[in-house]
Amino acid sequence: GNAQELAFEDASFDAACACLVLNFIPNQKAALAEMRRVVRPGGTLAAVVWDHAEGMTMLKTFWDVVDELDRDPKPVEEPNPLLGPRDLQRLWHDMGLADIRFEPLVIDMPFASFDDYWQPFSHGQGPAGMYVAQASPAMRVDIARELRRRFSISNPLAPFTLTARAWAIRGTKKAAGESQTPTRT
Repeated sequence: GNAQELAFEDASFDAACACLVLNFIPNQKAALAEMRRVVRPGGTLAAVVWDHAEGMTMLKTFWDVVDELDRDPKPVEEPNPLLGPRDLQRLWHDMGLADIRFEPLVIDMPFASFDDYWQPFSHGQGPAGMYVAQASPAMRVDIARELRRRFSISNPLAPFTLTARAWAIRGTKKAAGESQTPTRT
């Protein structure tokens, strides 16, 4: 399906949630407008997005290492704009939702070994993986070595855990006749 053109009647659902998907939708505002359209008045609109800027230890540390080691990095662009906490709050306010609640969700990300952590990068997954795919073999070795050092991994076969943060937001669609002026929390 297409998140920007939901195949449902207006006011069909009590709730709509976009979990870990908004950052992959080209027109996020259109997708959210569709969510709002299909939710009944009094229903809930919710979303969760990873905190790519500060809360994803596995990615933030990777990019910190790249910034330090690569004197001539090739740009890797995100296909869509990544939403941060202020972006989410603004979008929910702009939709005129009531009772907006916003909170961080922090989880542990266990890895069986350093290789378990490194595999997605070495297969070209995501922007970090795209960077690794175009990096020289020597640069890949240097990045992996520095990541093991920063994660205090003396045994690359040993399990380790990193933390990750996501932002969760929800709001209530106002009933017909209620002011659609966004509330501020």
